[in-house]
Amino acid sequence: MDALRVLLVNVFKMVTLMGFAFALLGFYFQLEAIREANALYIMDNEYAVELFGLSWLYLGLGAWAMIIGVLVTINLENKGVK
Repeated sequence: MDALRVLLVNVFKMVTLMGFAFALLGFYFQLEAIREANALYIMDNEYAVELFGLSWLYLGLGAWAMIIGVLVTINLENKGVK
């Protein structure tokens, strides 16, 4: 049972890192949307609007993955798993 908890800790540490990667990808998509629109007002360019919406999706998924990963990892480590 202890080996399973160690595996879970490592999996959720990986989930946290993947969440961080998704958040960085979301920031990249936001910058790309602004660059594609050539201005700060992106509503004129349909592709930029799609990129901007996709960026918020990735930012949201990344944030939730980081929150869940950190909370589960802390919970498992408090139960004695290192």
